[in-house]
Amino acid sequence: MVYSLQMQHNNQNKPCYHNDQEPLKHTDVKVVDLSLTVNQLCTADPELIATLASIGFVEIVKPMMLATVGRVMTIPKGSAMRKLDLEVVKEQLRQHGYTVIDQQKETSQ
Repeated sequence: MVYSLQMQHNNQNKPCYHNDQEPLKHTDVKVVDLSLTVNQLCTADPELIATLASIGFVEIVKPMMLATVGRVMTIPKGSAMRKLDLEVVKEQLRQHGYTVIDQQKETSQ
């Protein structure tokens, strides 16, 4: 009985596929998916806030803006609103070490 409890205790933080190797760490890869909202991106990677602010999205540093407008605003929509060339924004994100994923082009309505 003690052995069984010890095994359960030792394995409770390991994923079921764990094979005594460390899981892959994705911290070296910084990805910006342009289909996600700014809030989703910045929640996943808080360092992105400063990067976006340096590119020209200065309002992003205000927590209230991130929590409200950031929930519906994507980088392409924000670029259009701020009159920033999206291709320049993508290039600047790449220069900051991000991989930019642009699966679909957003159209303005």
